[in-house]
Amino acid sequence: MIYSNKISNAISFSIETHELNQKQKRKGKDIAYITHPLTVGLILSRAGANEDTVVAGILHDTIEDSVPEHKVTSGVIEKHFGPYVAELVLSVTEEDRSLSWEARKQIALGHIQHFSNESVLVKSADVLSNVTELLADYEQDGDEVFMRFNAGKEVTIQNQKRVIEALLNRWSESPLAEDLKGLLTKLEKLTPPAEDGRRLIALVSTAEKSEDKIVKEFMGQVTQNIPASVGVMQKPTQCVLWNKPELVESCPLKDFFELIHTYVQESHLWRYLLKCRECGQLYFFEFYEEIDWVNGNDPQYTTFIPVDTIEESQRLNQFPPLELLQFSPRLQKDYPSNAQKPKISWKGKDA
Repeated sequence: MIYSNKISNAISFSIETHELNQKQKRKGKDIAYITHPLTVGLILSRAGANEDTVVAGILHDTIEDSVPEHKVTSGVIEKHFGPYVAELVLSVTEEDRSLSWEARKQIALGHIQHFSNESVLVKSADVLSNVTELLADYEQDGDEVFMRFNAGKEVTIQNQKRVIEALLNRWSESPLAEDLKGLLTKLEKLTPPAEDGRRLIALVSTAEKSEDKIVKEFMGQVTQNIPASVGVMQKPTQCVLWNKPELVESCPLKDFFELIHTYVQESHLWRYLLKCRECGQLYFFEFYEEIDWVNGNDPQYTTFIPVDTIEESQRLNQFPPLELLQFSPRLQKDYPSNAQKPKISWKGKDA
């Protein structure tokens, strides 16, 4: 039987986990998440995978993405679909979601060398689905696409390339190997971010100095000629965010703002020039995260500084991250270590 009860039940189980229990969406899009695991199952079927591997592909995100009220575990999958399927799903599941993004991706990358051929197929189909969608969205929306992800453009691309290379090294004759090679070629063609951003992240990840010292040392030369009379910006009273700052959390960034320019986009430092889609107000946007490569769960902040011109935005981009906090008014979203939710408010609103 081609369309077996086991495959039918896996589809129903995945729909319940991703759609019925939480209405999960694709990152930054109004598209049901269930489209992804179903695509993975279709790719595996086309690749000639056996039934259990196709079932594992359909279920591959159920452990990782299930909600606490309806938690899916490997034991639950084993009960319904058998130990082999449970083992396959577990092999492509991130083990500890409390770790930092970098730590989780590094651990997952290390697991690939120990994959069975079937695990390679499931992971390959997952990558093909995700990266093909990313490339299609990038062709339509450009760098704005990477505003959806935890890491910036270069780090996201490099991680995907490393995963593909690891899969090819593990099983170069996989039925999906040629598809992966095609993706690798397309990822190579994406424009990398500015050299300054790459240098900053390289310094932070390798130097044995405090992060604050690294940032000041790196950026000091470009701040020498900036006049001291800076810090006071025009109040964007016409913008809906002036009275309702919490709205920045109500939807993905790309839905509220138009991306005008990308200055830096790395895993711990993002800088954009944004324009409010409703009123046209320009904002210099920065996301900055203090880096603790050991413990994870790092403190971070996001700030939106209103500007009137592109030139003002370019001037702000010359400042090191922490020194931007001298400007007001600014819309600030602080996320201290171990906080359950961010604090959002205007700083210097009444000044």
